[in-house]
Amino acid sequence: MSEDIIEKRCSKCKAILPKTPEHFILRQTGKWDSSCRPCSREKSRTRARAKKEEISAKNKADRLANGDKIRAKELAYNEEHREEKREVYRAWRLANREHVNAKKRIAYHRDKEKNAPKVKSWRKDHASMLYDRQKQRRKDNPEKWKEQKRAAEKVQRARKKNAPIRDFTALQWRTMQEWYDHRCVYCGKRRKGKLTQDHITPLTKGGSHTASNIVPACRSCNSKKRTGPPLVPVQPVLFLC
Repeated sequence: MSEDIIEKRCSKCKAILPKTPEHFILRQTGKWDSSCRPCSREKSRTRARAKKEEISAKNKADRLANGDKIRAKELAYNEEHREEKREVYRAWRLANREHVNAKKRIAYHRDKEKNAPKVKSWRKDHASMLYDRQKQRRKDNPEKWKEQKRAAEKVQRARKKNAPIRDFTALQWRTMQEWYDHRCVYCGKRRKGKLTQDHITPLTKGGSHTASNIVPACRSCNSKKRTGPPLVPVQPVLFLC
């Protein structure tokens, strides 16, 4: 370091650093902190963690001592602000619809067998509402409806073939076709809207109905392959898995 730069030793880590605002904090009183910036930051974090733990312990003790009063107060507050909280939650769900739906799907599949009777009963009680909703969706998005229906039929076929995995969706199929530029992986010809799903390992031989086992192929090449090996070496789209 040059001679005109004043140095200062940190009281905590003992490092010798230039006495500048970049390395030490200058307080409003005009005095420099005895510790360098990283040490001061760590000290503040430690103090904040200790304060948080102290408040948490205090709240826990208070809840244990006055649990009934606190719960009654919370219930009264929730009852008073029910509509307000409902609107806030509804707005949050609309803003985070994908996240909410993903969590619901995970929870549904995790406890699928346990919730099956409840789901079946609910669908039976709300059959007319579900029918009207599906009818409206079919009317608003006819192409998307056909696409999802075809995907569901493929999943049903894979289930009958006892495929171990059956998670290939209509969105994945659309993305896969776009990635391959709507071309057959075997002959390379462009067949937009006319490609078929070819299972690299056929369903009849234990293959799965999933993105890592499916490639787009024209009807002719798919018929030639049938249940045999791929006509040419292929690489599935792994980013869809």
